[in-house]
Amino acid sequence: MIQNASNILLQRYVRTASGDLFFSTTAIVCQELVKLVVSFLLLYMESFSLRELTNTINQQIVNNRLDSIKTGIPAFLYTLQNNLIYLAISNLNAAVFQVTSQIKILTTAILMVVMLKKSLRCLQWFSLFLLCVGVSIIQVQNVNVAKSSGDDQKNAFFGLICVVVACTLSGLAGVYFEKILKNSKVSIWVRNIPLAHCGSFISLLSAFVSDGE
Repeated sequence: MIQNASNILLQRYVRTASGDLFFSTTAIVCQELVKLVVSFLLLYMESFSLRELTNTINQQIVNNRLDSIKTGIPAFLYTLQNNLIYLAISNLNAAVFQVTSQIKILTTAILMVVMLKKSLRCLQWFSLFLLCVGVSIIQVQNVNVAKSSGDDQKNAFFGLICVVVACTLSGLAGVYFEKILKNSKVSIWVRNIPLAHCGSFISLLSAFVSDGE
């Protein structure tokens, strides 16, 4: 809860602060690189042996390229999602974004039912329905506030679209990644290494395309 709340507040602050702003695409590259370093560190901490770390990487990543390539799909989805989140947080206030982003719970649940064949109890479906009602109420209030300015209203609608798409991508990437983990005995830190590696490459390519100049 603390991590999610502070993450949204800090993202909103740095995207609305006065002065020159950083490129969001560059921030995403740095984010993926940090994930890569931390994944290597946590994998090393499982044995505290460089030889064991090297053997694990060679056996489960380098020699198992086809399995590692599968992580390129969620890496691409996460990179696209992160870009949309920066667009959304730049057009919505922190409270509205925080509430609206909870739609990812709904999208993840639906995709788990479709892709992983999981079943939800009636109480869980009712909880998801209440979540949708709450998000809808917040959005109606947000639109009413934004009506004072045509541009603000347009920005609020654009931010809403970005959040919805980002939440859908988040659910899809999360469920797909879980499906990969369930069909494999590989450590989650081993899985995170090719995921962060692919994410770094895709986000770096995105940064050059968007902000090459």
